[in-house]
Amino acid sequence: MITRSLHSRLVPTLAAVALLTLALSALGCAPQEPAPTATPTPAPTEQPAAALPTETPGITGSITYVAAGAGATLGTISVEGGEQPQGAVSDKAVVSVTKETTIVDVSGNTATPADLVVGAEVKVWFTGPVAESYPVQGVASAVQITGEAPK
Repeated sequence: MITRSLHSRLVPTLAAVALLTLALSALGCAPQEPAPTATPTPAPTEQPAAALPTETPGITGSITYVAAGAGATLGTISVEGGEQPQGAVSDKAVVSVTKETTIVDVSGNTATPADLVVGAEVKVWFTGPVAESYPVQGVASAVQITGEAPK
């Protein structure tokens, strides 16, 4: 036998469940809008090099060391420069190069991590936080090779 207090709590709960079920059923039966039909655009045949950031590079200088990477890091370069433009992070940096790093030459043509060699002049833009040690340490969003290594 159901007691009066249990009955007074059970009836509103069952009514709420019934209303919720009814509301969800009505939503499920609502007419669906047809998906828009779009004409597929052909894929470009040539990928242009990604644009460089517009802000001041974090460091401008020469690559003094190159190390192979592991995992998501394709490689690490050390960059040292003299006087830096206003807004630069430091005059010395240890920079991780990842798959997401844009690498271009001075003409804006796509380059590869293999093009980052000791002696090459570069501009580096960072992404995310930069460890404020000396030299600073960070991940490159973009690297522009502005001059070749002396031969």
